[in-house]
Amino acid sequence: MICIISTFSTFLLAVYGAVVAVKWLIKTFQNNRENILRIVYNTYNLPETTYQKIKINNNRNS
Repeated sequence: MICIISTFSTFLLAVYGAVVAVKWLIKTFQNNRENILRIVYNTYNLPETTYQKIKINNNRNS
């Protein structure tokens, strides 16, 4: 009986560790995904934002 309880508790501990590791991996992936998407979005909009800044500066100087 003690062997069964010991085996079961070891199994539960291993499963808990696996769940925590998977949660950490998902959280890390989501954070990196948001950062990557933000960088891509900013890079894609760089020509338009640059044009808008130049246009505003030219309108102020006129």
